[in-house]
Amino acid sequence: MIKTIITSTLSLLLFIAIPWNITSNIIQGNPIFNNQNDQEEQLKLNNGKRWKANPETTTGVNNMIKKMEVFSSSKNVKTQKNYNELSKGLRAEMNLIFDNCSMKGKAHDNLHTFLVPIFGYLKQLEVSELNNCKNGFTELNQQLKKYAIYFE
Repeated sequence: MIKTIITSTLSLLLFIAIPWNITSNIIQGNPIFNNQNDQEEQLKLNNGKRWKANPETTTGVNNMIKKMEVFSSSKNVKTQKNYNELSKGLRAEMNLIFDNCSMKGKAHDNLHTFLVPIFGYLKQLEVSELNNCKNGFTELNQQLKKYAIYFE
């Protein structure tokens, strides 16, 4: 019985610790992919077809894309403060995506692979150097476009 309790406790800790470590690394801006090709090798189609995503996830990603488009098309000068504000709105959408995700199995795993790099790009939008904000915006824009390739 004690062995079962210990095994269960360790399993639970690993279940919590591994995703937390990945997420906290990303939030801190530490990349988990050595380059973009590493991620693309991990993102996969479902036997040549796009994965079925839950409607809330698709809405959240589409809302992020719209926010990016509005920001990009704005004639206002893009300041570091503007990028920081954009990041706040995008983070709110990410929180909704995570809170409402009901996907399971391989579809969920692929969604996670898609979403994880976004945290690093959002972190770039929050830095004080304008060029880093611009680079983060470009990378995030490219990442969001991949959603339509892998998910429906």
